[in-house]
Amino acid sequence: MKQEWGKKLNCERCGTENEVDNETRSLRKCPTCNDIKFYKEILHQIEKQVIENYKMNKRSSIGRMIKNLYIFGGYLKDQPQCGDIDVLVTYDMVKLKQFIRAQVRKFHNQFYVRYLPDFTLSMISKVSEESFWDFRTCSDYPDCLSCFEEEECTLPPEDYHSEQHRYCLEECQINPTPSCCFHDCVFLQMGFHFQTLNAIADVLKAGTQEFLYDKTTRLKVKVLDIILKATIKEIETEFQHSDQRKRFQLYKVDPISGQKKCVRNRMFGGNVARD
Repeated sequence: MKQEWGKKLNCERCGTENEVDNETRSLRKCPTCNDIKFYKEILHQIEKQVIENYKMNKRSSIGRMIKNLYIFGGYLKDQPQCGDIDVLVTYDMVKLKQFIRAQVRKFHNQFYVRYLPDFTLSMISKVSEESFWDFRTCSDYPDCLSCFEEEECTLPPEDYHSEQHRYCLEECQINPTPSCCFHDCVFLQMGFHFQTLNAIADVLKAGTQEFLYDKTTRLKVKVLDIILKATIKEIETEFQHSDQRKRFQLYKVDPISGQKKCVRNRMFGGNVARD
């Protein structure tokens, strides 16, 4: 089948715009930055800070859902330079869901304390500013999200890929008040889910040099890639579906000593896995 081109994506590593085929969803590395490497002495300092941040994360309110810290990728190979540090953090899905339910109840409680007709647009907008909820205008989302999954819903399925809950303002005029302010909502839970994982990643990156400057290309390149998964199996599946054969070596990090222990060493690619 003839490959279609024309869609442009910015590389997630260096920000360079690339023209890709229509089936490509993301572009982590591109020809511009793929071969850029840095000395490990610099990256080692980033690793140490990530470990310290991980320990701080474990002591936080969301720490009880964090399970383990791992490092994988080229950083572990016996070479003086590498492209980046790949960090994997696993979390407890059951505890995450419990946390989200508690956050949804807390969110709803902000609206239960007032009499419904007393709500104004400014009040609800204030709530959105103080929490994660972000409003969009009807020019972005012409259909009210309260009709999601109902027969009369006209919101195109592909039109909602946001990490946060959106609600239109102009035509709806917050009248009635969005139902998710008082009832359970799939978008609201999605929002808290991504918000929580983003919060974990933000703490892990705090105080680190997530990007380094390459003098040759004059590019600011991302050198810290933090991935959050419920299980190791999830990231193994990604390697298994890779077009190229790759060795997946995963090292579990002891946050106290900083020592690493190999817990996975397998060859993946072409939907075939070998020890």
